[in-house]
Amino acid sequence: MAVVLQDFVQNLREDKGYTYGSYSRVSQSRQTGIFKASAGVRNMVTDSAIVEMQKEINNIRYQKVSAKELQDAKEEYIGGFVMDVQKPATAANYALNIARYNLPEDFYANYIKNINSVTVEDVQNAAIKYFRGDKARIVITGKGIDVLTNLEKGDYIIKYFDKEGNPTEKPAMTLPIPEGMTAETVINKYITAIGGEEKVMSVKTTVTIANATIQGTPLVMTMKAAAPNKSSQEISVMGNTMQKTVFNGTTGYSSSRGQKKEMTAEEISKAKAEGGIFKDLAYASGELLRIEPLEGKNAIVLKYKDSEVYYDMTSGLKVKEVKTAKTPDGKEVKTPTVYSDYKEVNGVKFPHAIGIKSGPMNLDFVVQEIKVNEGVSDADFK
Repeated sequence: MAVVLQDFVQNLREDKGYTYGSYSRVSQSRQTGIFKASAGVRNMVTDSAIVEMQKEINNIRYQKVSAKELQDAKEEYIGGFVMDVQKPATAANYALNIARYNLPEDFYANYIKNINSVTVEDVQNAAIKYFRGDKARIVITGKGIDVLTNLEKGDYIIKYFDKEGNPTEKPAMTLPIPEGMTAETVINKYITAIGGEEKVMSVKTTVTIANATIQGTPLVMTMKAAAPNKSSQEISVMGNTMQKTVFNGTTGYSSSRGQKKEMTAEEISKAKAEGGIFKDLAYASGELLRIEPLEGKNAIVLKYKDSEVYYDMTSGLKVKEVKTAKTPDGKEVKTPTVYSDYKEVNGVKFPHAIGIKSGPMNLDFVVQEIKVNEGVSDADFK
């Protein structure tokens, strides 16, 4: 069946840019054969990815393979068969297969002849019979509030399961915002939670050094900030700067792999508004969107410009931030950052675990050191 399996990667990864990998396979058992296709995609394109995968299944059914594709597949199967029969365990495995699947006694004796007799029409007839996309079970795991809106617009019958796999009713995706709660009260609670206004306002500069690894390669992230709105962030690999962003309070730039890009007027305006150290102070002018479950707790979600910021309803601490950016071709890309392991430094609590999801990669930074009111100069923002 390899000849009729389309390359899902070509569609979902290279054409649509939905994922880094999409795969399909056929497996067999005594009771039934299984065709499975899977992909890990961004929440916001879940429905689109399903549509494309269904298209690929229909291509398998209704688009005939070429004579060359069929011949290549035959040669692959026959080559594998010839190599297998030279192995000592093959005779036992073949006998087991004949018994297990109730095959004719001469199944393997006629294997090569039967493979060579398969026609293009045989392949398509089998595909139409067995590759039933309309009978597929579509299993989605992800954040319901992000994927449901578009899925509910389709013709799917949607069923829900709890974390143990038991059927359940559609859960509440959000909770009502308590009366009297505003963006300002949320930020005030956050400031109190990390140490209080007096302690927070006494912080004039910070240096944060954090480590992470990607595919076994160590990364170092160094962040520096100075009141009222200067900031710099540098990510280095084995001592070499890979990415850097700097804002000096008036202008700024970003550089990556030797390419430097000046900040746009919009980016400068945003950098000025957010401030260099505790940018959450600017979020007091944002908009409360909803309350939703997050890691077993409830979080209030606040929107500010292109970000959604999550604050724990009980502790008041910031636990997550999701930034949305548009690519040159107009696609929206969301970058979530998760904050945890708050520890006190000079009377103010800072997160010491910072998780950044960039595409399929998870960068889990562990803060090694935070300096308050030392180690920063104007030269750091040039």
